[in-house]
Amino acid sequence: MTKRKEEEEETKRKKEDRNETKKKRRETEKEEEEEEEEEEEEEEEEEDDDEEEGGRSCTSGVPAASHRCAGGSTTISIVSKTKKPKQKGPIDVFFTPNPDVVVQNQKAQGKQTRIDANDPYRKELRERACIRFARWMYDAGIPFNAVNCDSFGAVIEAIGQYGPGMKPPSYHEV
Repeated sequence: MTKRKEEEEETKRKKEDRNETKKKRRETEKEEEEEEEEEEEEEEEEEDDDEEEGGRSCTSGVPAASHRCAGGSTTISIVSKTKKPKQKGPIDVFFTPNPDVVVQNQKAQGKQTRIDANDPYRKELRERACIRFARWMYDAGIPFNAVNCDSFGAVIEAIGQYGPGMKPPSYHEV
């Protein structure tokens, strides 16, 4: 009887060990999948940055997500539902493009079509921003034709590069 109980306990231990091993494998697989998703999101952000700068990811001049490169490998990007905002660090200050140059490049290249540009939510946000800006110009007595100046585009670009949460400049800063 005792041998039988010992054998049963040993088989139980083995089953528990197998189950624990399976759980550990599942956890590591989940962690690996999450890391792969994060890497894919970072690659997408890099591709988005390349497209915004006019760069391409391959020598053929075609975006990498839509063709087969010369090496024969196909690049596939997966679009995530929630996109994390890009974190900016102290090194980004040194590599942020000059707003004047960005505006000149945009005028020289013409309009760049983006899938996001047709998003109704973005249109609504832009409309609200334009209305608030127009009200501010009216309250401050700034002529509306001031928006036609090249320096105005550079100001808007600089504010956009800073991102949300920018404090307005003080009287002495201006």
